[in-house]
Amino acid sequence: MIVEQFRTGGDRNFGYLAACEGTGEALVIDASFNPGMIVRFAAERGFIIRFIFSTHGHDDHTNGNDAHKPDDRSSPSPLR
Repeated sequence: MIVEQFRTGGDRNFGYLAACEGTGEALVIDASFNPGMIVRFAAERGFIIRFIFSTHGHDDHTNGNDAHKPDDRSSPSPLR
């Protein structure tokens, strides 16, 4: 299991990726202002993002949620 923290912008906003190195599945927490950096990190390491979680509903934590969809393996690419 790996957990990475990303400075995503705004006023001390951080996003996180947790991934299982065995299965290649990952989740994103608080995609925030710069979800692309988290998605790129996951893709470069072959992780498939399955879930997106937000710690609460404020825009500075949720505004990156629509930037990518969790992968349901119906697409050959972890990025959509």
